[in-house]
Amino acid sequence: MTRFPDNYVNHQDIAGVLNTIRVTVTRLLQQLQQDGTILRHKRRIILRLPNKLIENYSSALY
Repeated sequence: MTRFPDNYVNHQDIAGVLNTIRVTVTRLLQQLQQDGTILRHKRRIILRLPNKLIENYSSALY
């Protein structure tokens, strides 16, 4: 697994980048965790199924 530097961003930071609100980010992260796409461990988010993330959410980016 590739290791990246520990750069911490919070839900509010992510929401700002995505032009949405913090609650939306929190709900989306919970949904992604429940369906197994990501794993949240301590202050990290691990992409378990990156292809599933791309398939399910790439259309939202355009």
